[in-house]
Amino acid sequence: KAHGTGTGLNDKHESTAIMSLFNQKHRPHVTSLKGHIGHVTDASGLVETAIMTHSINNGHLIEIRNLEKREFDLNFVTEKQLKISKPHVNILANSLGFGGNNCSLVLSCPTTFR
Repeated sequence: KAHGTGTGLNDKHESTAIMSLFNQKHRPHVTSLKGHIGHVTDASGLVETAIMTHSINNGHLIEIRNLEKREFDLNFVTEKQLKISKPHVNILANSLGFGGNNCSLVLSCPTTFR
């Protein structure tokens, strides 16, 4: 889950960071929730983590809303609720804040650890 501010410079740097973690063969699906919920300031990380946890538990990813142009070579989720394989799910959730207060959280489906 990208932070996805929708601003050129922030999206460029976040996309570059995501692309540097994964090779072309293992391209993860990338979504962002800002188009659905807006920016809920200090609660963004908590709210988006709750939504992504719900996504894992229900085996789907939410599409990016209002994605007008694709400047970056990422595997964006554009379908309504893309189905995911539950036993193999890990989600990297990026939350970026003013002044460099940034956090990436990895969420895993509990069956991954069995």
